[in-house]
Order: sequence, then structure tokens, then C-alpha cells
Amino acid sequence: MTSPLPTSAISSTICQTVLPGEDHVTSPTDDSEPENSYTSAEKAVISKGATTQTDAPTPSAAPSTHEEGQWSFNTTRDERAYGLAAEQCDAAFPGLFTEIDRAVEYRKKVGKITPDDVDISWKDYGAVRAAIINQQLYVLETKFSGSGVGSLRGLSLLHAIHRAIITSPSPIPNVEFSFSTTDIADPKNLRHSIWALTRTEEQEEKWLMSDFGYWSWPNDLVGSYEQIRREIAINEIDFADKKKQVVWRGALNTNAVRKNLLSITANKDWADVEAMQWTDTNSTAGNGVTSNAIPIPGHCQYQFVIQTEGPSQNIVEVETDFSDLEEKITFLLQNPQEAQRIAKNGIDAFRDRYLTPAAQACYWRRMLRSWAEVSFTPEEWETDETSGTRTIRGMPFESFV
Repeated sequence: MTSPLPTSAISSTICQTVLPGEDHVTSPTDDSEPENSYTSAEKAVISKGATTQTDAPTPSAAPSTHEEGQWSFNTTRDERAYGLAAEQCDAAFPGLFTEIDRAVEYRKKVGKITPDDVDISWKDYGAVRAAIINQQLYVLETKFSGSGVGSLRGLSLLHAIHRAIITSPSPIPNVEFSFSTTDIADPKNLRHSIWALTRTEEQEEKWLMSDFGYWSWPNDLVGSYEQIRREIAINEIDFADKKKQVVWRGALNTNAVRKNLLSITANKDWADVEAMQWTDTNSTAGNGVTSNAIPIPGHCQYQFVIQTEGPSQNIVEVETDFSDLEEKITFLLQNPQEAQRIAKNGIDAFRDRYLTPAAQACYWRRMLRSWAEVSFTPEEWETDETSGTRTIRGMPFESFV
């Protein structure tokens, strides 16, 4: 599957650690399916197997500041610059919009988005239908289960969209869209054109959106994305002083390969790998997790963070069954300078560029504008057939929240 970089990857991509593989932690209330392989939508990378790729993404250089009058992205100054212009977004984050461009090209081949495409009656739960009319975000329809997880994810996504709108330096076109809050948007593969957190390679009709975790994870153990970034930064220590172990915490039901991971790392002094046990499957506040859970900043105290599915850049890739994990970790422990170089590449490419809040705002605005390019123009008003009175469709986001 392809997906936006999952929230559980945050610790290993915004602190100085080495990633063997890539992980997608899910709560027990989501709709994850086993044996799914997740990759980064922003980088459109698909894991290929056991190779070691340690270089930063090839198209990573923004315009040089040495050229008079030309802007370039500076992390210290711009990581929370939510209002970058489209040209600045392109310059700062080359390659970030590959997945959006793919979706646009697909729609140009099969025809424009229609009102039927944004209908969510087919989905039992875990979906939101919304519209932007004259720069105002409206919630038209929601479908959530009783656990509360979907609604919290939905709120995070709506907040992120709202921020992208109100900080935009130029108007966002009127659009109507729907998105899924479940990990698997379309489990029956009905080919609906919905915004999704993941898609399989053949699901060309799905539009990959930024993960809800880049606003906030609905769990006190994780918290808001910008809070996590600040806590990691203030508690960061030198790479050489970190624990010389691989660390992993996650749910076993997400992917069958995770059981292999536990087996390979059992009783190894170089590993701190445990499955998280959820004592309350309806918990959304973190109080249903056993004491072996590690907060996201805590992962940054280790030199190596295991990721069980994902991208093949700026990481040390291992076999799907983890059979060569010990060999790879032993090499890195014996070659700390190489390990630190890989970690620094990850920091430069991800924490300090592609996973900044500024990049998230750029991604949402590009998605909204691209969707409008291949979609219908939404109706602004509903008309009462009896009285002829017109009322605005939906509920303003500010009232909804």
C-alpha cells in the first residue's frame, strides 16, 4: 500500500535515529488489515527489499540564497510558515506533490469528479463530506462509529484543512470533497474516489491526503504533532549517547510480519521490542495502554527505531521477515559513524524539510487546488421547495467543532 507517512514514524523521522524499515502503529479500534505495506505519499517511495539507502532524496535542494532576491527554505525560520506561496512550496519541497499529480492525471484520463464521487452513503462509518465555499470550510455530512476514534481523526483532518485555508496567501477555489478516517478507506475495493490515508497501487482513484497525526493523534500518549516536535527538540541528546538498541512498540494485529519481528528480537541485548497491549479497546485518551508503551519523544533516546513497513530512503532496509535484522544492527553498532550519517540524512530530509508543519500546509493547499482542477463546482445553497428560502449547505467548521 501507499500512504502518507504514518504518525508512528514521527519519532524516527524527526529525531536523530536510524530506521530499519518503517512502522504504522494503529489503535485496536481502526480498520487495519494484515500484511499491508505502507509507504510515504509525500515521497511516493515503495519499499523494494533488502538494500541500504542512506542518501537524502535526490531533488532536495531548494533555490540558493546566494542568488540575489531568490528565496530558499530555512528550517529555523520557516518550519511553521503556514502561508508559503505555491512557488515557495514547489521550491522548498520538490517531490512532495508526486502523489497528487498522479491522481490529477488519472482523473484527466477517466473524466472529472462528479457529485456521485463524493457521496459517502456506501461507507458504514469513518467518513466526512465537506466543502469550501468562498474560503469558508463547511461540514456537510459525517459518519462515525461509537468508539470515538474516527471522530477525533476527522477533527484533526478538518483542523489541518482549515489552517491551510486561512493561512493561504491566495484564495482556495470552491470545492466539495469527502475523506475517510479509517486506515483502509475502501476495504471492498468499490473504487470510490475518496480522500484516503492509504491506497493499494491499483486503487488509482484514491487521493492520498496527509495523515491526521500531523495535526494531532487522538491519544495522550502521542499528542499534537507540533508538541511532539518541541519535546523531541528540547530532549535531544548526542547520537553517541543514545541507547545502543533498536526499539519498537506497536499492535500485532496490523501486519503479520510484526510477529516475526518479536521472534527475531526475543532476548537480544540489542533490542527493546515489545507488543503494546490495549486494556481498553475503546480508549482514545491513552489510559487503555499498558505500562510498556513509550511516548514518541522516548523513542528518540534510542539509536535505532524499527519500522515494520515503509519507505526505502534514509533508512537501513531489512528483509520483510527480519531475518537479516541482527546482521544489519551489528554492522551499525560496529560502525557508529555510518549509523550517525544515516540518521543525519533522515533529519535533513524529513524533520527539517518534508515533515515540517509548513510542508503539511503546502500539501493540503496543493491537494485542494488540484482537486478543484478536475472536479465539479459545488452548490452553495439549499432551497426549501415549499417556501423557496435558501440556506447555506452544511455547518461552518467553527460551529461544528
